[in-house]
Amino acid sequence: MLTITVLQQMPGGAYARIRAKDSAALIPMWSFFAPRPAIHDYEPLHRFIRCDGQPTPWMHTIEPQKRGLLDNIWAPQRRLRKSIFDMTSDLLPLIQERDVDAIETVPAYTGLRDYVLRLAREREDPEIAAVQFLVTLHGGYDESVDPEILFISKAHQLDKTSPTPPPTAGESPASERGRDGLLL
Repeated sequence: MLTITVLQQMPGGAYARIRAKDSAALIPMWSFFAPRPAIHDYEPLHRFIRCDGQPTPWMHTIEPQKRGLLDNIWAPQRRLRKSIFDMTSDLLPLIQERDVDAIETVPAYTGLRDYVLRLAREREDPEIAAVQFLVTLHGGYDESVDPEILFISKAHQLDKTSPTPPPTAGESPASERGRDGLLL
């Protein structure tokens, strides 16, 4: 039975006869990978814009971390990485639709914006006036794939006195968008 189960996992038509005769599905068939496995990663980057209008270089919003053996059992620090990844993934359908007004209203956008604003506030640098983030598509560990910029947010002014800048009454996301609210 073990041999037949192993043979059943082989791709192609050589073992199709086994599958065809197993009408009751008694021989296990495992699929460890999706039919189309993910080959790209989506990653947000951010930068700070100084009071003089000069932007800093783009930085990782979540720094890559080396994982240890203990991380296989207990890795609470990965929750933040997963949250950022999920927010980025939630933006993808709207990015593909090129709907800037809708993007700025979804919780994933405001979550990323607020997180990057928090990073700027934590720096306590009086020269930082605004923040901006972007979403890239890259090959993950495959460095032969050049990253592609999918979306660049507008510049968000840094209000150093409040944790999250409140929206102005009656102001719509479209009225906030300046020339920096690009969709590539």
